[in-house]
Amino acid sequence: MNIRPVMLASVALAALFCFPSCPCIDCEYLSEAYEPVYMTRTELEASVKFVSAKPLSNPGKIYVRTHQLFICEPYKGVHIINNSDPRDPQTTDFIEIPGCVDIAVLNNILYADNAVDLVAVDLEKSEEVAREQNAFKAIASPNGWWWTVGEDDKDKIIVGFTKKENRERGYF
Repeated sequence: MNIRPVMLASVALAALFCFPSCPCIDCEYLSEAYEPVYMTRTELEASVKFVSAKPLSNPGKIYVRTHQLFICEPYKGVHIINNSDPRDPQTTDFIEIPGCVDIAVLNNILYADNAVDLVAVDLEKSEEVAREQNAFKAIASPNGWWWTVGEDDKDKIIVGFTKKENRERGYF
């Protein structure tokens, strides 16, 4: 048996697995990044407000209580929906709670994260009734990255993220 064809086949097979099938030397690709949205401590503490109903744009977690639905709009707030007629649900209010990603309701109190703070909102009085500062760590971006605030920005708190798409050139 001639060893040369076996060796040649082995080298060809190794080359096939070692080099990409489509060598892209200078390709353009799309990358996603998220930039934090900040508020100062003073702005954050004044940010919880009841406003008129808004359409759902990016619904998150849902909490059900009797005939009401509470739907979290990540980083924005909470939609309150009257669901007494499930065939015709009516959005009644929106509670602006920047940095909100999770909610719970007990009796007439809605508990939510307001970025790093825990807030309690009285649903009958339509107002914030309690706040626990720095109850949570900073919000992670949607792609799982954690941001830190520099010494110059120590009064700033991350309340959300904006998506930024970049077209970049690179090697694959």
